[in-house]
Amino acid sequence: MFDRNSEDFLWYVNFGITKAQASADKNAALEKCINKAYEDSCRHIDYLHSVSELDAMKKNSDCDTAEKFENYKTNFKTKCISIIKNCIQELLSNDNIDYDKWHRSLCTGEDAPDLRLNDIPPGLFKNDVGLTIGQRQKWVNMSVKNMLVMGIWDNELLRYKDKIHVPIDDRIQAQAKSIGIKTALPAWNNIKNYKDYFQFQTELREIVKTPPIIWEWDEWIK
Repeated sequence: MFDRNSEDFLWYVNFGITKAQASADKNAALEKCINKAYEDSCRHIDYLHSVSELDAMKKNSDCDTAEKFENYKTNFKTKCISIIKNCIQELLSNDNIDYDKWHRSLCTGEDAPDLRLNDIPPGLFKNDVGLTIGQRQKWVNMSVKNMLVMGIWDNELLRYKDKIHVPIDDRIQAQAKSIGIKTALPAWNNIKNYKDYFQFQTELREIVKTPPIIWEWDEWIK
């Protein structure tokens, strides 16, 4: 037989960290979860310049403009990761947080003026919206789901198991419709109304017989 550590390989391929490293440094592990969640949603973020456009700019001797934009985008991403990380750390350390209010504040900035996932840095996006509600929920919800996949925060997250939001994407919308969810949403990256988004989550809670995040997990591996 081959002498190998398949589990560590899978951890590293998915998160860029081994299980032992994650357990020893939860702070670094949390950043990996949030960064991985960004990778899952960034292809649908409507930045002013796409990756292919930036590559073309570099080939056409416009490297300075391309590099400045890439740095601008990286700074925005870093700022958002810091916001999400700080909010998740608060969620883990405080027993009295209302998960739904926490989520709404993080995704909308409502009741939390220091949270700025709703900032629109000038010259970064093609639209005047910045990150849509759909993109924000995907980033936040996938961050939490990645934490559940790692399994090193189970004690802290257990109290929220019935409230954790499912990451909404086109596949989950189709599965939800098949079990009777009536709330109609656009393609996940085009969701702009938090009220509609939350109505979907509420309706899902009412219909499924398990915590919604567990239902979502099972739907993905069917």
